[in-house]
Amino acid sequence: MKYSLELASPTPTGWVKTVLADFPAFLQDHADCERKASAMAMSFVAKYPDRVDIIPELIATAIEELGHFQQVYAHMQKRHIRLAKEMLALLRGTKSVFATQRTERSRRENGSILGITSGSSLADCH
Repeated sequence: MKYSLELASPTPTGWVKTVLADFPAFLQDHADCERKASAMAMSFVAKYPDRVDIIPELIATAIEELGHFQQVYAHMQKRHIRLAKEMLALLRGTKSVFATQRTERSRRENGSILGITSGSSLADCH
């Protein structure tokens, strides 16, 4: 199931400038986020096999996020950009720049997908 959401607020100009200043690093970080979202959804399937009510959504989310990873990777290939190792991205500082908003959102989503809170789902990590 694919969703498209309207942005709730304008993208900060400073964030756009930061992304454009090192677009390859942004693509590497974005690919890493998509890969992790897919892997996390599948890890929840393995960790909570008794939660049969959410397993179909988790599988769909994993497939959707893997598709996003594939799309980002295709853009990277066109630009001859390699996937970054997580530690290299951390050392270069790209995680702190590009993942700031995603960190808090991920905490909420991890609880939400397991029914701990209501609201967002893991699929919102874009």
